Amino acid sequence: MIYLEKSHPLGERVYEHWLVMYKHDPGFTVWAKENRWSIHHRNGVRDDNRPENLEWKAPGKHGSGIEVHRINAREFLSVWYRLLAERS
Repeated sequence: MIYLEKSHPLGERVYEHWLVMYKHDPGFTVWAKENRWSIHHRNGVRDDNRPENLEWKAPGKHGSGIEVHRINAREFLSVWYRLLAERS
């Protein structure tokens, strides 16, 4: 657990993997936290917080074994930025 300033967008206390994802895309990470998404460690090692080992899981899907919702953090960001570009 990492302690941050009370005014930090992710809150006062967060796990390191949330900060790793926040570094790559602050806007989506704050949205994901507010909407109860979770971050899954692909290799199952909870302290391996390399971006390529982290992936987003939709609410209710973490630990369910449903592979359809799994996406690598870097793959997700490329899709996310493409969608943002299409909207503008």
